[in-house]
Amino acid sequence: MRLEDGTRDHFFKFIEQSFPSMLPPLTRLYGRKETPAAYRNEVHAMVRVLQERYGLSTRDEANETGAKPDDDSAPLPEQVGFAW
Repeated sequence: MRLEDGTRDHFFKFIEQSFPSMLPPLTRLYGRKETPAAYRNEVHAMVRVLQERYGLSTRDEANETGAKPDDDSAPLPEQVGFAW
């Protein structure tokens, strides 16, 4: 996750009010615009495992097919969310 200045301020205010115990670790990860490289690599590795496990294409593979979201042949994206 990359947080620009205004978004980062809003995010941390929300976390501080709603989840104060999460503020220190999230500040370490997202206190700057870019997350630490080691953390990004770890997240990318987890995403690759999930892509392989569930047969999800990578961004590069999706671009190779040339399918556009408005193509009739392209599958509709699935909206997902996280519950707290």
